[in-house]
Amino acid sequence: MNKKVLRFYRLLINSEKGETLENVEYISDPSYHDVLILRQVQAQYRFEFGEMNGRCIIEYGFPHYFRKNVKGDSFESRLANIYFGKASKSQNVKNATRLILEEFEKLYQMQYHSCLKK
Repeated sequence: MNKKVLRFYRLLINSEKGETLENVEYISDPSYHDVLILRQVQAQYRFEFGEMNGRCIIEYGFPHYFRKNVKGDSFESRLANIYFGKASKSQNVKNATRLILEEFEKLYQMQYHSCLKK
């Protein structure tokens, strides 16, 4: 059986001052949470597909949400980087990208449907 695993690893917040997440006022202060809009998130995940493993960075969100000329309200995701582990038996980037994005699709669809039920 070929086990497929995609686990959340680390969230990267890009702020103007290069602050850590807990030092970004808009994130750490709950009074902003009702009006906070994250246009795009860059998160790091660990993956394992049979003998292929490593880490990857996935960017997802609504990257065109604030553009004036583009009505970009659709959710998008893309694999920004992939890093294979030293013990990884297969380093086919195209195949790994396809598998990672398929698993990510399942993951965010599950979360989306979970939010609808609340």
